Parts: sequence; C-alpha cells; structure tokens
Amino acid sequence: MDLPKLGLGEVSAKVDAVALKQGVDDAGKVEMFCWLEARRSPDRFVVWTMKEGTFQSSWAELAMDTSLFELSCLADQVRSQYGVEHLLVILKAGLQFSEVVKVEFSRDWSVGVTFELPLNGVLRLWTAPRIEPK
Repeated sequence: MDLPKLGLGEVSAKVDAVALKQGVDDAGKVEMFCWLEARRSPDRFVVWTMKEGTFQSSWAELAMDTSLFELSCLADQVRSQYGVEHLLVILKAGLQFSEVVKVEFSRDWSVGVTFELPLNGVLRLWTAPRIEPK
C-alpha cells in the first residue's frame, strides 16, 4: 500500500523514541508547546521550549550515533512548534511497538511520526503545528 505524500520533506530524522518522548515530556514541564528543530553542520535534532518573561526553559539534544540515527535536513536550520500533549499521545502509542521513530516535518507544517511495526506494518500519525497569530 502506498502512503500519501504530504510534503513533510524539509526534515527527516530517525531517532530514539524514548529519548524524544523524554525531551517532549521535559518541555511540557515548562510550557504547553515545544519546538522540534533540526540543524546541519553539525547534524543535530533538538526538542526545546522556553517560557517568555521567565528563565524557565527545556533543551534536549539528540546526538548522532546515540539517540539520533539518521538525519536529512534540506536547510541549515528547520524548526516548527507543536503541542506537547499531542506529541506525547503519539509517542506513547508508538512506543508500544517500536523504540525507533521516524520524524518528518517542515516549517509551520504538520509533523509526521512513523513507527515500524512487527510483520512489516507501519503506524503513521500526524499532528498540526502550533502557529502563533501575527
């Protein structure tokens, strides 16, 4: 079965789902949203947030070869903001099946989260970005 292409192509990363969940969970202790950010040179994938007007922040960097297994980033830096609660629901569901997750996103675009299931199955879930009104 061919899966739909939704234009999630600026960033594609395979990461340790437990480390990603911990980063999102830590961000949730500070704010209701977090940023997913990918950078080239050096390759890195970061989950972070900060509360305006305070010194509260959260920063979880997933490093290559430990919790970041693959990274394709078409720009020098790509980041987008998502609700912590939605990301945690997705990660908890997928962690029942796999500890490795593929995360695909673009600036201000939905994030696709894909878990490989036993017997060649795939669990793919999406959540919309949190975009601040201008």
